[in-house]
Amino acid sequence: MNWYKKSQLQETLPYFKEFEEYGDYVPEEESLNERLMDTYGVSIINDIGQGDSGIAYLLSDGNVLKITTNSQEGQVADYIKNNPNPHIIGYKDVWKEKDLYYIIMEKIDEMVSDNVELTSFFEHLNDLMDRYKCYNPQCAYNLIAKETSIPEDKKNVLLEYLMYLSSVPLKIFDFLNPNNIGIKNGRLIFFDIT
Repeated sequence: MNWYKKSQLQETLPYFKEFEEYGDYVPEEESLNERLMDTYGVSIINDIGQGDSGIAYLLSDGNVLKITTNSQEGQVADYIKNNPNPHIIGYKDVWKEKDLYYIIMEKIDEMVSDNVELTSFFEHLNDLMDRYKCYNPQCAYNLIAKETSIPEDKKNVLLEYLMYLSSVPLKIFDFLNPNNIGIKNGRLIFFDIT
């Protein structure tokens, strides 16, 4: 079974299946394969994960293709691609076809969610933010800057990352989710920012 047929299965990506009758939420296999091969010289190897609004595929060059229905994620990824930050995964390309965004990005070495200590740390941060009703990067920056329980090395990375997000001319909602943080070359790296 090819990747496109597999993505149509309910257990692989229910979001696309749900809107299949409308047509605009279903990837066009031939067009996508041509673009990947003609523009990047790559092909899809297999799916590597799924979320609430998209599915990620490993590409033959080791990068990741994410297909998402979340326009906010697509717009933020496009902005970051054109304005990179060392604490955010490298986005190679972003484009929109119909109601889907296609995002090519670097692959994470390890997910923070696989590391109990780091997951606990980010859950603590999210609890702090909830306690203070702090749901945007600027508020999070102010809260973390004052927080004495955060180790300095992590605090510096977080503050640089949040300062950058505060300058993005789009509203940012999901930016410290442990499921969207990884490790690349030994450093914390954020991705799937919406």
